[in-house]
Amino acid sequence: MPRPFLTAALLGLAALSPALATTTRNFSPALAPVLENSRDYVRVDELPAKSLGKSITDAGCNPCWGQVVRYTTFSTPQQTYEARRYDGKEVVLLVPVDHPRAARATPERIRTLVDQYDLLYAVYEELLGWRPNRSRDPLGRQIAAILPNDRSDWYGLAFVPGDSAEYVNAVLDEPMPDDDLIGNVWVHELAHNFDPIGHWDYGPDPAHDWTTFMQVWTARRMARMDDNGRSRWDRSEASQTTQRWANWFANPALTWQRCAVENPRPQDCRDEVNTLTGVLMATLARHVDDPATIRQWLRTVRTDPTRPSGAEARSDYLLRTLADATRTDTRCAADHFRWYRGPGLDAAGQYPTPFPGCRDGDGDGFRRFDDCEDTRADVRPGAPELADGRDNDCNGIVDERLVREADFGGDFSNNGFAGTPIGRQPVAVEGAMPTTSDQDAIRFDNPLPVGRAQVRLCATGDRMRLAGLAIDNVLWAPLATAEPGRCASLGSNDRAYRGFRVERTGTTSGSASWRLEIGEAAEGWPRPRPVTLTAAGDNGVRAVVDAARVPGGTAGVELRWTGSGAGVLKALPLSNPDSLVAPPLPAALMDRSSTERLQLRAQLFRNGLPVEAPTRPFSVNTEGFALSPGVTVAARLRPGSSEERWYIDVPPGTTRLSITTSSAQNIDLYAARIAAPQPAAAPPLIAAAPARSEANARATTASGNETLVVNAPAPGRWYLTPVHAGSGSEAAYTLRASLEGTIVPPRPGSYFNPGRPGHGLFVHPAGDDWAALWYAYDDAGQPTWYYLQGPAPGATAHWNGTLYRARWDGLAAQLHPVGNAVLSPDGPDGLTFSYNLDGLAGSEAFRPLGRGCPPIGGGAPVNASQHYFDPARAGSGYSVQLMSSPAAYEFYAAFVYDAQGQPRFVVAERTGAGARDEAVPLEQIRGFCPLCVHSPVVRRSAGSLRRTYSAAGVLETIQLQASFSDGLTGSWTVTDAVRMLDPRNRPQGCQP
Repeated sequence: MPRPFLTAALLGLAALSPALATTTRNFSPALAPVLENSRDYVRVDELPAKSLGKSITDAGCNPCWGQVVRYTTFSTPQQTYEARRYDGKEVVLLVPVDHPRAARATPERIRTLVDQYDLLYAVYEELLGWRPNRSRDPLGRQIAAILPNDRSDWYGLAFVPGDSAEYVNAVLDEPMPDDDLIGNVWVHELAHNFDPIGHWDYGPDPAHDWTTFMQVWTARRMARMDDNGRSRWDRSEASQTTQRWANWFANPALTWQRCAVENPRPQDCRDEVNTLTGVLMATLARHVDDPATIRQWLRTVRTDPTRPSGAEARSDYLLRTLADATRTDTRCAADHFRWYRGPGLDAAGQYPTPFPGCRDGDGDGFRRFDDCEDTRADVRPGAPELADGRDNDCNGIVDERLVREADFGGDFSNNGFAGTPIGRQPVAVEGAMPTTSDQDAIRFDNPLPVGRAQVRLCATGDRMRLAGLAIDNVLWAPLATAEPGRCASLGSNDRAYRGFRVERTGTTSGSASWRLEIGEAAEGWPRPRPVTLTAAGDNGVRAVVDAARVPGGTAGVELRWTGSGAGVLKALPLSNPDSLVAPPLPAALMDRSSTERLQLRAQLFRNGLPVEAPTRPFSVNTEGFALSPGVTVAARLRPGSSEERWYIDVPPGTTRLSITTSSAQNIDLYAARIAAPQPAAAPPLIAAAPARSEANARATTASGNETLVVNAPAPGRWYLTPVHAGSGSEAAYTLRASLEGTIVPPRPGSYFNPGRPGHGLFVHPAGDDWAALWYAYDDAGQPTWYYLQGPAPGATAHWNGTLYRARWDGLAAQLHPVGNAVLSPDGPDGLTFSYNLDGLAGSEAFRPLGRGCPPIGGGAPVNASQHYFDPARAGSGYSVQLMSSPAAYEFYAAFVYDAQGQPRFVVAERTGAGARDEAVPLEQIRGFCPLCVHSPVVRRSAGSLRRTYSAAGVLETIQLQASFSDGLTGSWTVTDAVRMLDPRNRPQGCQP
């Protein structure tokens, strides 16, 4: 049977209800400034030699992961501080030991930053065939140093070119690492480091010309790595290129001489078309048929000893070398963009074919530069928009309907918190403002979700400003400002908007008008990637490729596998089936600290350039882990080494334990039993296997194909220890354990560790699967939760479920696999919960939280313990545990999200059996992370949960009014018509 429950329960459409706040907030992008308008770089040739000396003390490790070093900044005022060093293959991340955002420097975020920075470095190096001279780090890596403080004058600062960048401490507040993404500032500053082509950098702010090209074309278009504040990458690209050219074409006063040569550059040039050279390069590169041609163009110019002098000669040189690279006549590009065209460009005339962007393939009078679909004459700028699934007028929105103010009584509402309802998007709205005091507000039936907005504001007669009404009823402004005769786009939206307000902010008298074009991108956030990694049946990792999502198709595509700190481990054509099988991580990496997340990723390349973002990581555990009966695992051992933490929990009723290994080299096998884990307060770390002398059974032949059979094994934890008894090369082996007997599986219900109260597990049937919700705490002690799903236990009574972390995009949940868990029965009514979470393993004994059926409403016992959700608001849900012994009790856990989209839980519980319709106080809990030392939980009031049961004892509705505090923000106010997650409606039952 298919498994629809991940979709039904956690990936459906949902919406937050508005809170009571009705205040206006000015939206100040303090954490993502327009870096092109600031001096965020330092040219190496301007620095004294002392500043280029070693800046990091040697910690005596290579590679390092968390060791403390001392770092001296190149920024002024100079400061020296202690930092923890985290090494990738090419980069080193420095995180201060003492700083105000220590809670945000979680292991997962650090791992993301190091891995993604490493991958971005490789993309830039591949493009240029060049790397900065890395001299400031004694280990020779590219430095990315986070300061222990914030600055008011810059956000990120980099050498141009060079081996170092520094970031204010506020970068740790950026949400991108939580989605396994690297934010704009990291992409931007590393682009500064990779700026060796000085003769293309001209104008008042030359380094940002180059950086714009590297960001827009390389990182966004090719690698899809810079999502710039959680926006869709192509919308960010449009705001960087298309919009700037729209301003350029609309204003004849913006000339090449004024905007590229004059110094200081006139203010209108800085406002409208800053970084003009980089935008031109990125736009031209978009229209080159083979991206590898751009790479060859850049590499040729980088090594060219020619150094043209003066802006005019440099301009001609840029377009002439592009002509040589593409074998086309680029003079038309100079004409189209009003670029300088001098005698140095005449040589481009030797090529009879015009540059691709200059061609008009469909004969509709518009060049490909401006035509969004140059194969259809009915699709062009200014064409009538038709309901045909195409963007006929090339405004970036498909099938928008036209709404005029006259259609709604002649004047839109001026109340930004209400707004005139205009229906659904996509829509093009036109309004008029006869006076400077007029305002127009509109409201949609369906809010625009996070990361999906396509919004453009155009103004006529006066300046217009756009404000957005978020779903929590907060008005954010300004989102965009359009000058008269111009348009401005909303490049990103990190909130879900249910309406907009347009207001006049200029000083022009008389009537003015505006046009607001609003659409919604088809894909949600985070954007689905064409390659995902999944666990294979042999405990390996495989890549799954969605060919429909591969830009340009799969022909000629290569799949590259990379490992944390190891770089490329394997690269094969996608046409080779073996390309989908992950390589093992090198033994040197597997020997590193078990606190480090070791991760595999895969990425698609064509002609040496990435065509899509790398996959989300697949964590590879550095230790052994719980085995599921009948599941084969594959691993490797160096000569003389052993794996000390493979184990299988053998439950009562087992009559036979069989263990086999398979290897081409000599692998010995030992099996040793210890007692089953019992509830305890100690961190649930997995101990190493007993000494070989204590083994209950062993197989030590000269072969690698060993078999051990233990009849009537005593219940408990059985360690299965393979040992590489040979010499020479590393040994690949498989290990498999099987159980036989009459084994009773764990009972569905709620479980917790009485020695570590405060976290627990709800597990219940869901069709042919079991689904579980694990409520726990993150490294900062804040409440979080994970979702598990896997086939229901079979004859061996063990349950193996994939472990997912959820993320909320404003309207829907996204799930990311972060490990797996094994549940094994250890007695009449208990289980052992073993998990692999982000590469860290733990195991603890759980016992029932409670059972039974209390007489809610004073009637018959109510049998309602199960998982619940509202299909209209899937992605959130509830787990319910009712109890009747030793006394009636109700427990409800609500699995929701905070304002940042992070998964959070709140709980409601009461003693006694209440009325059928009753409110229960809601609490937010601070606790301990899964592998942390246990500490008593701290409870805070969080609102109320009202549950309603029918006369037949069916849970029908849950009304939640939750507000987060204690370092968390946001609220969750909903009324859910709930139903069981299990389509067969199987509650826990009333058995004690």
